[in-house]
Amino acid sequence: MKLLTKNKLNEIIKNNDIRGFYISPLLDINQIGEISLDLRLGFDFYVSVNTRYSKLSLYDENGVGACFQITKREFGEPFLLFPGQLVVTNTFEYIKLPENILVELNTRSSVNKIGISFNSIVQPGFTGCFPLELYNNSNNVIELIAGMRLVQARIYQLDEKTDYLDRDRKYFCHIKPQISKIISDEDNKRFRKLNK
Repeated sequence: MKLLTKNKLNEIIKNNDIRGFYISPLLDINQIGEISLDLRLGFDFYVSVNTRYSKLSLYDENGVGACFQITKREFGEPFLLFPGQLVVTNTFEYIKLPENILVELNTRSSVNKIGISFNSIVQPGFTGCFPLELYNNSNNVIELIAGMRLVQARIYQLDEKTDYLDRDRKYFCHIKPQISKIISDEDNKRFRKLNK
């Protein structure tokens, strides 16, 4: 596995081939750093809220969805993330990864320093706006701006191709955020049967 540096990132982004690596839109060439690509915050947000339910149940098909409310912002409009609050959102950019490219996502250092941390892996072959699950670890309300540079993507080229579509995927080709579909995990289905 090889980390792609600025020259290689520039090359693959310049080619922007829908059959290979594809990103749209890339608003600023300065989003490409020495070893990473900055990605922007999208516009749609699933915000965790307190409900009348005593818990978020992994056995109740309505449990996860009942704990989130959706809201939308325009480009440049603020979004407030309260202490201890989770928001499920996605990147502004739509990205298609070839079957030999893996992406590691982390919040930019400047964002970490105000109390928001995030890390994730995006598997080879994924297509869509990258999902982001943001949590405010600070004691303060944090104002985010729709469209701001929020996360860094480190892009790795694998030694061989993988087959992302070798099985059904819960999260694929989304342009809006998706709340957890953990309820549909095979393990959860088995546990529900055991507990009936």
